[in-house]
Amino acid sequence: MPDMKKGKTKEEASGAENDGESKDGEEGLLPGILNDNLRFGMFSRDLILMVNDAGAVAYDPSGNDCYVASLSKQIPKNHASLATKENQIFVIGGLFFDEEDKDSPVSSYFLQVQVDLKANKKHQSYMQTVYCRSFKWGESESLPYPVYGHATVSHNDVVYVIGGKGEGKSCMKKMLAYDTRTFEWKELAPMKNARSLCGATVHKDRIYVAAGVTDDGLTDSVEVYDINANKWSDFVAFPHERSSLNLVSLAGSLYAIGGFAMVPLEDSDDFVPKEMNDIWRFNESEKKWIGILREIQYASGATVLGVRLNTLRLTKM
Repeated sequence: MPDMKKGKTKEEASGAENDGESKDGEEGLLPGILNDNLRFGMFSRDLILMVNDAGAVAYDPSGNDCYVASLSKQIPKNHASLATKENQIFVIGGLFFDEEDKDSPVSSYFLQVQVDLKANKKHQSYMQTVYCRSFKWGESESLPYPVYGHATVSHNDVVYVIGGKGEGKSCMKKMLAYDTRTFEWKELAPMKNARSLCGATVHKDRIYVAAGVTDDGLTDSVEVYDINANKWSDFVAFPHERSSLNLVSLAGSLYAIGGFAMVPLEDSDDFVPKEMNDIWRFNESEKKWIGILREIQYASGATVLGVRLNTLRLTKM
């Protein structure tokens, strides 16, 4: 009766109720409030991590930002560092001098970078020593020849040892591959130029070797090794002759960081070695190296890695 008084027939009233139910059903499929909160995983960034005796600082080349990843006073100088497939970061070897330890002042550590906001009241992150109770060090097959000043990279369970100097103190062209599955060393095609203290990295399934020291001095030459073809080819030279250059593959781009160059003195024609703290990126389309940062002090005395970290857990500088 109420519907009839409003001028609606029984059929019209029933149709109106069905339309209302249909609209409620459609609205139920849509979110009532759009959730635009940033999720934790949205803060993951590809970063250039620089580890020295004061800690670890991460640089974001895309946003030109720096973050404190870890602080420590126990990182040895002249160490080596590596990042695993699981994005774990380790610092290995080097020498650390502890003045307070009178019995054993010189020691070496095996460290793991820990990013933890609750680790320390003063600092939001820290680096600690890993007590490897669940890890075991195993001895592998020795290199076929003594070598130092070489470069080392790994790819698909194979470790590559590139260049360096041997017993005669001459630079070598040799490259060896160690298969971690068969525990065997294999000699591969040699480089075009003998060198030591060079930068090396795996980039787009190829091995890039840049700059370094030759028997005639510093070099700016760059070579690329095709793993499948077992062949070396020339690449665009680095803008400067350097030793100990750091090469990093990050988010599809090739970066070069730091190293040592010979620079002239202001009051004479003599050249002296100088540590460089700049960052370069190779431009694929223009086929040339482009400087993106003139100086970043955290690269001084640092080992450099390409990593992916969550910047929400880091302290922005």
